[in-house]
Amino acid sequence: MTTNIEEQLVAAMRQEVAGIALTADVVGEAARRHQRRTVVQRSLYAAGVIGLAGVLTAVVAVGSGGQPGSGTNPPPVVAAESPSLRLAAAVSASENTSYKVKITAVVRGDSYGGKEVTEGAFDPTTATGYLHTPYGDGTDRFYEQRLIKGVLFLGSSDAKPFKQEAGKHDKLAYFDALHGASSASADPDQLFKMLKQADAKITQTSASKYHFEIKLPSDLKILQKKDSAISSASSILVGDVTLDAKKRVSRVTVEQTSRMERAGQVSTNSIMSTVELSGYGTAVSVQRPTDVIVAR
Repeated sequence: MTTNIEEQLVAAMRQEVAGIALTADVVGEAARRHQRRTVVQRSLYAAGVIGLAGVLTAVVAVGSGGQPGSGTNPPPVVAAESPSLRLAAAVSASENTSYKVKITAVVRGDSYGGKEVTEGAFDPTTATGYLHTPYGDGTDRFYEQRLIKGVLFLGSSDAKPFKQEAGKHDKLAYFDALHGASSASADPDQLFKMLKQADAKITQTSASKYHFEIKLPSDLKILQKKDSAISSASSILVGDVTLDAKKRVSRVTVEQTSRMERAGQVSTNSIMSTVELSGYGTAVSVQRPTDVIVAR
């Protein structure tokens, strides 16, 4: 099943032309249009315009051939972009670049409740960043992650020295940063991926704000391996995305509601997260801990 917006567009176009017999003139004209598209798209790629919006612009720019309004090659009829496509373009503009992040998570559930604030920065191109989470108990105690060119260090005010994790890592662990209180709703990378899913329900509520609803894949089989008494599990994200003046994601407010049934008893947890993103393109520098033990 197609799960990506770009893939759906390609699949739809293939379906539209299926079964149509092409004449020599049509084939020739298609070849000439393909050449024009190739030249324009290569120019866009060379200039760095490689996102979905850039490709769509290229198709519209060269699709008609000839002059606008000419009788032989009338301009194509282009449908208005959907909220999903507009948000996908904004997400693409926010991905694959460095950013600063602040996450405020409020958890309400049957087994845990509380509020935590995490601040940090991350550069996906160099796999470098950090997350700093105060315990929130009025003291200066904290939990911290430091990622330096793929090498991950975990530490806290209560556990020194820092522990260097084995292997290479390409992202920070937002779930660990919030002591397990938040998962998909706190990780900007996961949010970006989910907001571009074709089955996400997206509506635009203002010029710079979007509302979304996303049903998360169930981890029922994984949970049942740990506890066979679990009979059902589900989770859904509902929230809003705000864009900045440059059409990048600046704020995501999201509620993640999870429901699980075990031995006839139903438990629910609700996580209210606010993810604030800023400083796009700013260099991220992280200091290596001086006191380190290496995980084996």
